[in-house]
Amino acid sequence: AAQWVIKTSKQAPLISFDMPGSLTVTGKKRHVHQIIVNLVQNSIDVMEGMEQPRLEVACGARAGGVYASVRDFGPGLSEEYMLHIFEPFYTTKPVGKGTGLGLYVSYVLCEEMGGKLEGVNHPEGGAVFTLTLPAEGEHGA
Repeated sequence: AAQWVIKTSKQAPLISFDMPGSLTVTGKKRHVHQIIVNLVQNSIDVMEGMEQPRLEVACGARAGGVYASVRDFGPGLSEEYMLHIFEPFYTTKPVGKGTGLGLYVSYVLCEEMGGKLEGVNHPEGGAVFTLTLPAEGEHGA
């Protein structure tokens, strides 16, 4: 999903992947794909104009299921943004650039699969969005 978004970007970021060979989750593949597409696209958008945009995409297993995270090296999330992060039609993008539905739709899809979607500021800068889904055979909270 990340590579698909990057191919269509005006300015492709330097991207690093940290992923095991395979992970099995409870959920719909197309929903997971859509969520990752939205997270990567938002990360690329927030770094527009940066001299050398960078992304880190990681997946793995941990207590509570399987996770996928997307970290950008942009300005991070403002306090105001954090209050509205998953609300429909809330966007920080200029008119015509975004609808304010990407994170909202991602959040709804995640909840439908029994998962969790979080956005936080990384201690070293930028933002990290993490999708956590139940591992196959487990049930969401």
